[in-house]
Amino acid sequence: MFSEGSIYKPNCKCNGKCRCNATWYYHFNESTFDPVKGDYPQYKKGGFKTKKEAYNAKENLKQQLLEEKNLNRNITFSELADKWFKHYKYSNDVKMSTIRIRGKELNILKNYLENVKVSNINSKMFQSILDKLIYEQNYAFNTIAGVNTTATMIFKYAYHEDFISVIPNENTRIPKKRKTVEELKDHIDVPNYMEKQELKQFLSTAKEIGLEHDYQIFLLLSYTGMRSSELQALTWGDIFFDNNTIRVFKQIYNPNNNKKKYDIVTTKNDIARIIDVDHKVMEEFQRFKSFKESVSNYVGPNDFIFTNELDNPYTFVSKRIGDRMDRVTKHIQENINQNFTRLTPHALRHTHISLLAEAEVPLEHIMDRVGHQDSQTTKKIYLHVTQSGKDKSAQKFSELMANL
Repeated sequence: MFSEGSIYKPNCKCNGKCRCNATWYYHFNESTFDPVKGDYPQYKKGGFKTKKEAYNAKENLKQQLLEEKNLNRNITFSELADKWFKHYKYSNDVKMSTIRIRGKELNILKNYLENVKVSNINSKMFQSILDKLIYEQNYAFNTIAGVNTTATMIFKYAYHEDFISVIPNENTRIPKKRKTVEELKDHIDVPNYMEKQELKQFLSTAKEIGLEHDYQIFLLLSYTGMRSSELQALTWGDIFFDNNTIRVFKQIYNPNNNKKKYDIVTTKNDIARIIDVDHKVMEEFQRFKSFKESVSNYVGPNDFIFTNELDNPYTFVSKRIGDRMDRVTKHIQENINQNFTRLTPHALRHTHISLLAEAEVPLEHIMDRVGHQDSQTTKKIYLHVTQSGKDKSAQKFSELMANL
């Protein structure tokens, strides 16, 4: 557990006779190598008048450390996880939305490990948990990956605090459930979006039967590809009518959909962007701004564009935007087109991406426009362009082959 160590006088000039006034020191190290620090933890202290005092202090510290290590071995995963989460929550570089996700992942881990001693968790046990999450609980791969990441942070914290001597999930693998032939035949792994004609029908219906703000909200979401949370945080200072652009650098964080309790935070990937907007959309918002100014003199503390009522400073919550969209799509389904799919507001972001792909806008430009750091979602939609785009590609290929 510990090296024998040494007792010495670092500044002694007595050639071993030790008649000077230099004080005694002790030094020892742990026998377990710390791979993160690349060294063995060391302990050193001086200021002792006699060699015996230094020796006794060294042995007392060893005993204290040993008792702490033995005590740590009895801590349960739940106790350890709560200690880690308390430190994690107050980290300056962690977003509230990320903390919320980590909390959910932590609860999943507690379902399996709550009362298990941390010292008893091994690689085989943890691999079994990962397997159960996908094969028995049917969690998505990304969810399991998040759970594993949270577990890694907890175990590394435990390692550095001497609760464990090895990281149990270091050599585990995240399982990926393979689809059957039948599942693959009927499944296209592409995010939901509207075709061009569906979007046209949706927006015209929103304009006709939508509630106050509906048309402007859905028009902006579908013509810019911004997230609902980014739209909620928009203020009139972010709209530049002189050059038809919108600045996006913040979003509303409101997981409980409480209009009075929200935070304004940076965008999902900390990416600020300027979006070029169609002049017809900007003309609509110029009229919208003039209308709001004509019927109300009230300006909220944040000057939000989309507020619940004319004299209410609180921005729309995500659930309300979703409910309003569902109201419009339900009307279309029941009165106009029964095959119309009822989608969420986020589908308008996917729709924007798909239509840009159909217009043959380069992938990297689309990513910049929608603020995507990870291209997987954008790429899936980009490669699976709308049906009219596919028809155009097939036609172009046929024309090419006809000339051979």
